[in-house]
Amino acid sequence: MPVRFQKGIALIFLVFSISLALLAYAFQVSNLNNLRVEQDVQTLKTLSEAKAALLAWAVNNVNQPGLMPYPDRNGDGNYDGKSDCYTGSLTGNYDKLLGQLPWLAADDANCSTLVSGIGREFKDSSGNHLWYAVSRNLVYDYSTSAYPVINPDKISNPTYAWLQVLDKQGVVISSRVAAVIIAPGPPLNDQDRSGGIADATNYLDTFNLQSGGGARSNRTYSMPDEDFYMGEDSQGVRSDNTVYQQPYYFNDKLVYITIDELMEELEKRAAGEARKALQNYYLKLKATTGTGYFPYASALGMTEYYQKPNQYYGFLPVETPTQPAQTCAVNYSSATSSTATCSFANITNVEFTRTTAFVSTTGGQCVLTNSNKTCRCAVTSGSSRCNANVSATRRFTCTATGCSTTGSVAGNYVFNGTFSFITSPTSIKPNSFTGICTGCSTNTATCSRPSPAVYPASGGFSYQYTSSPGAFNASVTNSVLPSWFTFNKWQDYLFYTVSSNCTYGLQCDTPDIKVGTKSSVKALIISTSKAITIPPYTIKNSAQVQPSCSINDYLDSTENTNNNAVFDATNTPRNSSYNDQMFIVAP
Repeated sequence: MPVRFQKGIALIFLVFSISLALLAYAFQVSNLNNLRVEQDVQTLKTLSEAKAALLAWAVNNVNQPGLMPYPDRNGDGNYDGKSDCYTGSLTGNYDKLLGQLPWLAADDANCSTLVSGIGREFKDSSGNHLWYAVSRNLVYDYSTSAYPVINPDKISNPTYAWLQVLDKQGVVISSRVAAVIIAPGPPLNDQDRSGGIADATNYLDTFNLQSGGGARSNRTYSMPDEDFYMGEDSQGVRSDNTVYQQPYYFNDKLVYITIDELMEELEKRAAGEARKALQNYYLKLKATTGTGYFPYASALGMTEYYQKPNQYYGFLPVETPTQPAQTCAVNYSSATSSTATCSFANITNVEFTRTTAFVSTTGGQCVLTNSNKTCRCAVTSGSSRCNANVSATRRFTCTATGCSTTGSVAGNYVFNGTFSFITSPTSIKPNSFTGICTGCSTNTATCSRPSPAVYPASGGFSYQYTSSPGAFNASVTNSVLPSWFTFNKWQDYLFYTVSSNCTYGLQCDTPDIKVGTKSSVKALIISTSKAITIPPYTIKNSAQVQPSCSINDYLDSTENTNNNAVFDATNTPRNSSYNDQMFIVAP
């Protein structure tokens, strides 16, 4: 065989061998890439499931909905799947809020508030337990034996700053993070996880950019470093990459729960508890009296939550008043002469405001405010006054039995106290034909001087309540709300409206509320969420201010605020200027 031919055959075999090697390498790389993709998919699926489980655990917590568990740390010598609650002050000890995601019920006596674990052991595709960091706003403070208050106000007004999640460039993805769950992946570089008690440094990663700006780390949790990063997996980063400082080691993958996500689910939980209590109320009264009805509402703008007769919308009446029926009256004998009488047991002070300033006070119970135009006097034994002239012949005086003006002093009265009005949202029920006293809060009544054409005139208001309707949030009507409900003041964030013929003494046979296309609704709850205070605004066209007497400071659309007993459908989507959620109580 010619030598030239033999060389040709050898070259063909060489090319064929190289091709086979390259093909095998490409196949191997393809398999590795496919394996990585499959592993990443599995890890992300596990992270998603862990997020759902943690969120469900927090929302359904029996002691305090919204509470999060402490992580499982290595401080007790192991990672055993149980929360390691910290009994000291968290100030300066934020590292106690970073560890592995607990999944078992805690048997540590320190964890007295944790009654169960999240119920499932979560591991990433490398077989590592997931890690977890939680906001201080959402854990029990064992050093003071205090639950955190968790309600929609917490979203924008947290006690402590929320966690932040940032991208690889340090751009904030979310600054309202309640909890972070991290899959650590296989160990990188010199990470040593042997022995089962390695710390965060050996599980979680850190990296630097070529442009500087400091380390981007998931390993630390201390004030003010409450940041966590969604970096780029180092498996896809070449050694000549110009973005990251080399060597670059990072394979953490994370998901997070925002306080907005948590609160939306908590609103459903709170509304569900209120709905159940209202339904029980109706059924109990139907069984005992033969006629089922719902409670009257409590008026908006209140700090006390009593049923108000003929009050068909407002807040849930979670309190039962204990004071007797009382009345106050302001009597004008002329434009500049007046007296005020009242049952003063629940009144802290009386104010009198004139158009010009007072010049001095006499006695220890009066002070001047409002550029000295307002005289505020406590109603106590003895006599105290504000003088309108130097000789003190013109004055406003208060004693234990009442207040009066002397020597032609014109002005308006304001009563401040803790009393429950029979009220509509905008005016106090008058005792007399003039109706000169108005207000909406349970704490303040304003009595204005009538025009000269109607002198002499008298006016007044009542702060009487009726005990005829069955008490709500009471065992006698099987409507007791959980203690966490009022502790967290959920009554401030649940708007309640009842059909005008479904209250005390009525048959509830023709309910008049309409929700979307659903008619004949007997009672409705609307979760109002947090006040919307930045653009885009609600139908109010300005920042919502709470507490308030106005419905548009709580509800967001024209339909929900026009007082016609018609409301948006239950499936109306939320957006940046609308966060109402409707929950039909009955039918």
